[in-house]
Amino acid sequence: PLKGVDPDGWNHFRIEVRADKISVFAGERDDTLYHVLDYDGTQWVNDPYFGVLVSTGEYSNSTMRVDYYAVTPLDN
Repeated sequence: PLKGVDPDGWNHFRIEVRADKISVFAGERDDTLYHVLDYDGTQWVNDPYFGVLVSTGEYSNSTMRVDYYAVTPLDN
């Protein structure tokens, strides 16, 4: 389970892709975002696609809806 995420409601995710790591922040919609993950496997970031996988167990459902993306530079 992700800290601050509502499994039955809308949530807000921020994914920061940098040259040396990918950081994921999550929280309920219109609430505080919590840092939930750092990942250092960035070898495919520029090749040219980047994706996020959401996985659940056999009996727990998950539906991810994406309203919009905001892409902004983080590193020079």
